[in-house]
Amino acid sequence: MKTLIIDIDECLVEKAMLVRVNEFLGTNYVLNDLKESGFYAQDMIKDPVQKAKFFDWLFTTDFYKDVPCKDGVHEVLPKLNDKFKVLLCSDFVMPGQEWRCDRIISNKYELIKREFPYMHPTQFIFMHDKKTLKADIQIDDKVKQLSPFVSQRILYTTWHNEDIKDAELQKQKIIRMNSWKEIAKYLGV
Repeated sequence: MKTLIIDIDECLVEKAMLVRVNEFLGTNYVLNDLKESGFYAQDMIKDPVQKAKFFDWLFTTDFYKDVPCKDGVHEVLPKLNDKFKVLLCSDFVMPGQEWRCDRIISNKYELIKREFPYMHPTQFIFMHDKKTLKADIQIDDKVKQLSPFVSQRILYTTWHNEDIKDAELQKQKIIRMNSWKEIAKYLGV
C-alpha cells in the first residue's frame, strides 16, 4: 500500500488564522486582504501591543472552532484512506510563538477527531519541517514543505500559491491540483 501524506491547513481546512483574527478584531477580512499584508493573517494586526494581546487571547481559544473544510474533502478523504496509507501531517509552529503552540496541536487533534473520525491517531504527524519525510505521495499548499524524498508531490492550489507559474512547478517535478475532485481523479478514487 502506498503512503500518502496530506497537510491539514489550507489543504483540508481553510483560513483558520483568518477566522481567529476576524473574531479577535471584530473584522470581516477575506483572503484577498491577506495578499496585501503578506502570508500570515496575524500580520493584519500592525500594532505590536495589539498583536501580543491577540496571541495571548489566541492560545486560550479553540483555534479550529468554526473553520470550514475544503469543498469535496469529506467525499474524497475516506476513499483515499481506503486506498492508501494516509498520514495527516501538519506544521503546528507559529513564528515567534514556538513555545506556546502546544494548544494548537491539541486543537488540530480535536479537529481531526471531529471532522475525520475514521482517521486513527496513529495517522497524525505534528512537526515543522516536512522536507525530511519519505512517502509515495504528498499533498501540501507550500512548495517549501514538499519533500524531495517523495515520488509524487502535489501542490494544492490556495490563495497564497496561485501565482506560482506552472513552468516553475514542472522544473521541481511538482503537480498542481486545484480541488479535491481533481485529486480524486488523479489518484483514482
